[in-house]
Amino acid sequence: MVTEMPAPSQEVARGMTVERLAAAGMTLLATRTVRVDGSDATLLHVGQAANGVAYHKWMLIAGDEKRSALVVGAYPEAAGDDLAASVERAVLSSSCSAPPPGDPLEALPFSVRPTAKLKVAGRVGNALLLTASGRIPQRSPGEALCAVAMSVSPALIGDLGRYSERRLRQTAQIKGIRILSGKGGKLGGLAAYEIVASAADVKTGAALRVYQVIAPHNGGVFILQAMAGAGKAAETLPEFRKVAASFQTKAAAAAP
Repeated sequence: MVTEMPAPSQEVARGMTVERLAAAGMTLLATRTVRVDGSDATLLHVGQAANGVAYHKWMLIAGDEKRSALVVGAYPEAAGDDLAASVERAVLSSSCSAPPPGDPLEALPFSVRPTAKLKVAGRVGNALLLTASGRIPQRSPGEALCAVAMSVSPALIGDLGRYSERRLRQTAQIKGIRILSGKGGKLGGLAAYEIVASAADVKTGAALRVYQVIAPHNGGVFILQAMAGAGKAAETLPEFRKVAASFQTKAAAAAP
């Protein structure tokens, strides 16, 4: 799997700490610097369990001071050293090139409209990011950030409210989460669940207000998650809701 990000590769690599990986359910086994296309890159070896099966992953972070790419190759831990070496070689065979011309947002299966206080900052993998400055990374943890994405793997949802709370508590950047409100609603005509919560930034401890909407769709979910400094909640929550209200799937927009 390849994920492109409009952020410096060294900054992305520094963010792959033991703590952040653990928050995402991964254990760091090893890390080293490698050469990719004549430039230094970072290769991580991690372990992760999914559906009762132990997996290992090679994660390559390459790029430059403006953009980066995360290349991931996974294999069952029980497969042994031969497959591990093959997957490692495949990941290390990656090469970096300039992005093709055109709008990278066109490939996303949804659209949203920016607001007066939230500008499109770019795309990270299958997620669209909007920030107050229109840039990535944010200038501070308290700057408004809104991410809209579709899950890349099937989701076992069951009760949507409980699932939404679990997803919120899995967010690696925040801690001390307290649900302030939760209710059913709509996202682009899809049944959805909205949560407003208080939390703190993992790195700085800064108080945050978090807004999340999740809508199941075709076995996966659309998720809008946004956060800003708690002191700005009165002005940012309406902006987050405006983005959510503008959400449309590409299929719905194309329908006659």
